[in-house]
Amino acid sequence: MLGTLLTDLYPQEVPPSELWEYLPLSRQPNFIGAYFSFWEWRIHEQSSDADVAELLDCLYERLPALHSAFAMNYYVDDLPSKLLAFALQTRGDQQETPRLYNWLKAGAFSAHDAVGLHAETTQLIIAWLQQRPEVQKAVLLEGLSRCPDDDEFELHAREVWDCLHHSALPEDFGPWCLDAAVERVDTNRRVARHLLRLAAELGLSRAVLMERVRGREALERYIQDIFETRTRASTGSRLRRTEASREEADRLREQWIDHIRANVDALRENQADPALLFHLGRAYFDRYRRAAMGRPVGGRAR
Repeated sequence: MLGTLLTDLYPQEVPPSELWEYLPLSRQPNFIGAYFSFWEWRIHEQSSDADVAELLDCLYERLPALHSAFAMNYYVDDLPSKLLAFALQTRGDQQETPRLYNWLKAGAFSAHDAVGLHAETTQLIIAWLQQRPEVQKAVLLEGLSRCPDDDEFELHAREVWDCLHHSALPEDFGPWCLDAAVERVDTNRRVARHLLRLAAELGLSRAVLMERVRGREALERYIQDIFETRTRASTGSRLRRTEASREEADRLREQWIDHIRANVDALRENQADPALLFHLGRAYFDRYRRAAMGRPVGGRAR
């Protein structure tokens, strides 16, 4: 009933600003119906460019409260990235950096699960970003500027990188980081040090770094620390997260395959759970999803 009402009332009577209130915050039964259909494709069919932009605005405002809803309900698990990909293509170039950062942050939830699972949507986002290196830089600076100026800075800074959605960095990113660090040393020293470490991790030599920061004692000392401790924390962390995402994707695929094998006799006898047949059909038509890959619970695919 709720799905039918949403289909009839969105977006005129139920505007985008209110839609997220109807997203389930707990795991729902594995059913197929109007509610599933609304979140799976009706929302895309019925949303204008402006509606999608507003949906992303409101989603950002409600983070991280909605994360669990996306994680536990497979029919919405990649909705943030789908909305983001559409918004970037239609309105991305018209946005100021703060709003664009909010969109990228809102859409980043799916990015952790996107390696090999939501690849098509993810590649659209990555391609858009990689074609706009100045946007990548501006987004990074926007995110770093929002990090708290305390001991929690680096923890929040790592999350900023999620907003770049694993896109390849521009070729001049190292020298740019160095220049940006020098420009910010007097206004935001934590951001400056973070950028300086990135420049070192991206291959700029100690001599190049020292020459550029000459006369700025705080940065000179930090360069000494970088090379004495051989810190590679940020780049190593991003690489580990990417590898972990791939390993998780492989693990879930194997789990799905094992579940199919366990039900092979029922499939041959046409006695398999309808939910299992449904997810097999989705896989056959290339609509495979993280949560639909089958977490065997009581012999059923969830």
